[in-house]
Amino acid sequence: MVNVLLISPSSMPLFQVEELLSDKNELLMPNFETPTGLIELASYTRNKLDYVNFELLDLAKELSAFHRNLADNSPTDYARFVGRLLSQVVTIPDIVGISILFSSSYLSSIKLAEIIKKKWPTTKVIFGGGHVTFYHSTVFEDSDFVDYVFVGEAEIGFKKFIRKISADKSNEVSNISVEEIPGVYDRKKVNRDLEKGIVKAEFGELLTDLDQIGLPAYDLLDLETYRKFSNAFPDGAIGVMMERGCPFKCTYCASMVIHGSRIRTKSNQRIID
Repeated sequence: MVNVLLISPSSMPLFQVEELLSDKNELLMPNFETPTGLIELASYTRNKLDYVNFELLDLAKELSAFHRNLADNSPTDYARFVGRLLSQVVTIPDIVGISILFSSSYLSSIKLAEIIKKKWPTTKVIFGGGHVTFYHSTVFEDSDFVDYVFVGEAEIGFKKFIRKISADKSNEVSNISVEEIPGVYDRKKVNRDLEKGIVKAEFGELLTDLDQIGLPAYDLLDLETYRKFSNAFPDGAIGVMMERGCPFKCTYCASMVIHGSRIRTKSNQRIID
């Protein structure tokens, strides 16, 4: 069994998170949304591999609970706050995947990686998401605690990565190395590219049939909390993803670069499900 902990960090910059935790500033309103990318990654992986156990930690949701007095909100700092949440993880993870969708989450994620490595030294720490897709090489300059970076979409690459980790864990011979997986980078691979003058990353393989994802792994979430507090709708709502890709090249949006210019949609039946 391969144990995976997926983490969704808050989009708040680290200095604001620290301010919120140390002195409950009413002007700081931490928000959170359904971590759609992570629960779809978990669902796809489960559909392809039957030996993966997932847990999910949404730091944005936990910060919101702290702010709303629904959790222990005595003054603290980021390291203690995260440490308390990690102590609630049921199984020591072989892999921790951190999804950095926004640049504002980067510094807190760097700190998070350090906390995780000090708690679980043998755990593999992965960064993925929009920010590191564009700045994959700087991750290894900024942290000694990150093992891998996933560039672009991760479903196919993560499946291959899990197979490799499972083989290593069982002392089996694997027919693929991690460095051969498109879109997956470690420090050696980045340094080798830089020595060759290669600065642009190779993206992960795109999933052409989104129906292969299946129903998102909603069992990893406290859905009632997301329904009530992650949106402004009177009756509540849960975020969903119905398509990927965009033909437009808006300067303020990275969707086309990350997901490609061709629009890929889920089938009508899958959306209804």
